[in-house]
Amino acid sequence: MVVSVPPDSRLAAAIAVAYGAVLLTFLFFHNRRLARREQELLDSAVLARNASASRAEQIESELRRVQRHLREVEPAERAHSEEIAKLVSERELLERKLDELADREAELRASAARSQELDQERQALEDLLDEAVEDLGEKEQEISTLQDRLKRAARSAPSGGKGRASEQTARRMRTLYKEIEFDDRAIQDLVALRDEAMKLRAEESIKRLADDPESAGIRRKVGGLPPQLSIFELGFAGKGRIYYTRGRQQRHRVLAIGAKNTQKTDLEYLSRLPSE
Repeated sequence: MVVSVPPDSRLAAAIAVAYGAVLLTFLFFHNRRLARREQELLDSAVLARNASASRAEQIESELRRVQRHLREVEPAERAHSEEIAKLVSERELLERKLDELADREAELRASAARSQELDQERQALEDLLDEAVEDLGEKEQEISTLQDRLKRAARSAPSGGKGRASEQTARRMRTLYKEIEFDDRAIQDLVALRDEAMKLRAEESIKRLADDPESAGIRRKVGGLPPQLSIFELGFAGKGRIYYTRGRQQRHRVLAIGAKNTQKTDLEYLSRLPSE
């Protein structure tokens, strides 16, 4: 089953707010965890760099001491050159390690900057969430105001709206189809038809009944009524029914207009009509 939710409804706005809140919570804790881990790595890299720098300084100091000693002692003591070469090699290795640690420090600082950007993005999303909540409150207030207006309008609407529509329809039908008499009940039934297409088809059948009764469609006498009543039924638009009889002054008199779902009520009304 597929449920469609209008994008401007309160449910859609509430879903968007809930989703934003969950997303912001996740981003907040994720950023905190990333920042903590990056800070730990940065601190570790700084400590390693400081230790390497201290060790390099020690090596430099020892190298200088050895070089001074070589300049001062006899050439026979130059056997220490291997140790010097080893120290030089270690110094080069430490220098390369320092370079690597410097690169790693740059990466960690860039990552820390990214973490700051994520924090700013989280703050922006929080601001957007606040705006969405505020907009939701305003929309709910507008909806409530509109509902109050509709209620007031419904209470203050004139009760004669349907009466005016019935009067206009009766005037039009009795002017266009002078060959047919229309009961007030038939006019009210025509106005009560909600489907405009049904109204047009009903009027089309009435026009055929007025112009050429023989070609107006299938006619049959309505059953289930008192025997003294001679009422006929004219179908239209599949389920529509026009109930008519012989007119007092004209050839036909339309008594009621209904459909399949109003048949029981219509027959009860017709059975109560006095015989002519």
